[in-house]
Amino acid sequence: MVRLGQIVLFSKDKQRLASFLCDLFEMEMDINADSISLGNGEISFLIIERPRLAECGSSTLVDFYVDSEDDLNELNSKIEFLTYRLQSSGESEELIQSMKKPEIKDLGEVKFFFMTDPDGRRWKISNLCL
Repeated sequence: MVRLGQIVLFSKDKQRLASFLCDLFEMEMDINADSISLGNGEISFLIIERPRLAECGSSTLVDFYVDSEDDLNELNSKIEFLTYRLQSSGESEELIQSMKKPEIKDLGEVKFFFMTDPDGRRWKISNLCL
C-alpha cells in the first residue's frame, strides 16, 4: 500500500500560496521561520519560499483524486471564488487569466480538471467514476 506523504512546494510567495491552498483544501496552517506547513489529516504540504526553485517547479503537475463528482464540482467552484478574490485584491490580469475557472472534462471513467495556483504550478483534480 502506498500513501502520499508530505509534498514540498517551492514558492515565490509562501504566504500567498499557503493561503490559497488552505482555503481550497480546508487545511490547518502552521507558520515556521522559513516555511509553512499545511495539513488536514489526509495530506500535508510544506511550502518553502525559494523564488528561483519556484520558477523551475512551475511546470509541476500534482494529481489528486476526490471521492465524488460533487466534491469535484465543489473544488471547481472554490477556484472560481478564490480567483475572484485575488482579482479584487489587485493581482495581475495575467495571473487571473491563468487561474480562471477550469473546465471539467468527462472521459466516461474519469472526470477531471486542471487548475493553476498563484505560482503557475499546474494541478489535476480527478474523480474516478467506477
